[in-house]
Amino acid sequence: MNKINNPKQNDPYRFSEYQIIIIAVTIVSGYGLTRYFQKNSFQGGEQPTIFGSIVLLIWVGGLLVISGITLLTFTKWNTSIWRWATHLQQTFQRFGRLNCVIFVLLGIMYAFILLGPLGESYSYSYVRMGIFSLILLPGLFLLHTAGHENRAFVLLATASLLYATIYRFAAYLPEISLYPFSLDWSEASRYYYASTFLADQIYGIDIPPTVLHPSRYLMQAIPYLLPSSPLWVHRAWQVILWITTSSLSGYLITRRISIKDQIVRSMVWAWVILTLLSLPVYYHLQLSLIIILATFSLRRPWHNLFFVIIASALAGISRVNWYPVPALLAITLYVLEKQVAVNKLGRYVIWPFLFGTVGVFAAFLSQWLYIEWSGNPVSQFTSSFTSDLLFYRLFPNPTYRLGILGGAILYSIPFWAIMGIHLVKKWQCYHILRILMLGLITLTLITGGIVVSLKIGGGSNMHNLDSYFEILIVIALYIYFAKFEQDFPTANITGRFHRRYLNYLQTGAIILAIILPITSAIRYGGPLYIPQPEAVEKALRQIDRIAEKPVSSGKDILFIGER
Repeated sequence: MNKINNPKQNDPYRFSEYQIIIIAVTIVSGYGLTRYFQKNSFQGGEQPTIFGSIVLLIWVGGLLVISGITLLTFTKWNTSIWRWATHLQQTFQRFGRLNCVIFVLLGIMYAFILLGPLGESYSYSYVRMGIFSLILLPGLFLLHTAGHENRAFVLLATASLLYATIYRFAAYLPEISLYPFSLDWSEASRYYYASTFLADQIYGIDIPPTVLHPSRYLMQAIPYLLPSSPLWVHRAWQVILWITTSSLSGYLITRRISIKDQIVRSMVWAWVILTLLSLPVYYHLQLSLIIILATFSLRRPWHNLFFVIIASALAGISRVNWYPVPALLAITLYVLEKQVAVNKLGRYVIWPFLFGTVGVFAAFLSQWLYIEWSGNPVSQFTSSFTSDLLFYRLFPNPTYRLGILGGAILYSIPFWAIMGIHLVKKWQCYHILRILMLGLITLTLITGGIVVSLKIGGGSNMHNLDSYFEILIVIALYIYFAKFEQDFPTANITGRFHRRYLNYLQTGAIILAIILPITSAIRYGGPLYIPQPEAVEKALRQIDRIAEKPVSSGKDILFIGER
């Protein structure tokens, strides 16, 4: 029987993992509750509804209970507390798979609180984090009850990432709205760009297809194949694209590193999804990487080259700084998985050279063919090369408060710490060529990403550094889970003292890597506030009246979204 252990039986002066977790939850949740009262009481907020009162009562009651449990674990009642917890666990184990259902329902309940009618009261990040921390304890308990014997910290990280993923996915649902006007920046333009691929069917006239991100708008054009598809279908399709591409990328990366432990595999999968969405890495760009992740195999180099061409051709109609990315990912997987044979350096670099040259050529060829087919002027496709560089965006600014450098450094720290610590321990195990190749790939991608971020239209987040972080995720996971094949069987070169502190540093890097995407996810989204139906209908009637006269006289109407 899998029991919740009482570590004080072995060391009465040592904090257990569970005690540390409960104390941390109490502090975070208590602070969030304090901020809630500050916002809704001292600032003249409205009185809570019946449902809001129930949520608040559960929050206060749960906080009092875990505070009491924390105090009792430091008294003579400590043994009784752990005995009671074990008995409760045994009771829940009778429910079997129902525990997984309860786990998911807790995540859905959290999403409903933040996205439903009560969302305005829980809009502050600290308040959201306070409620989030409160559901982690039952989530950890349910994972433990389901038979996962991992350490409490691992179960806590898994529960945190899974709950954050459930919320992040749920936060997309309000976007599937019947509201006929734009919900966010450039939404109408994006649907219009997608429609240009089927302009003859939709408008009855010939319109050149979009210049911007053709691969994205080809994906978004699919709902137009349904005659007279309503707006909500297009919005739902975009939500499906975000969720499915990120989930598939997370699955493929996790599969490549062959994690056997189910709970760790679930944790890494959720972490990859949240990291991709927090940057964000757009779904049309992930498609190129999904092709490489799904098909790459050291045993079939010509097969790899074929799919590098396919993925690079797709990147060629995506974004200019993504032209070399599929090839660079293939080279990265090649370097991580293939050792350098003695005195065969020439043969080793042949395939990376082919991936790079053929892949980039395929991307440029794809772009050229699209330009010729579209009929748009070439100058419209090259404006990104001549637009100004806004260097102030390197530093904190109104567009992005971290600044490009600050954001890049913050998000890079955990990856480089994990990789650096491993190489400090085992740098003699790897051929220098492989280290240099991985370093050159990441340096190329971060440099290109920073330059693109300084262009007009960039610099509002980390999305122009997406290729850098995507490949960094792959490298870091390969290294951490010991899938980076060694060239030489050299033992650790660090002493026991150094290994101990390096392990502490690595633990800190892992915690930061987990916290960043979770906090980004929790801050995302909220209730959708749109005008009342009467106001919407009035605006539509006004537009009809304005358009009616010129249309009846044979003139055309050009809306601002139609470029």
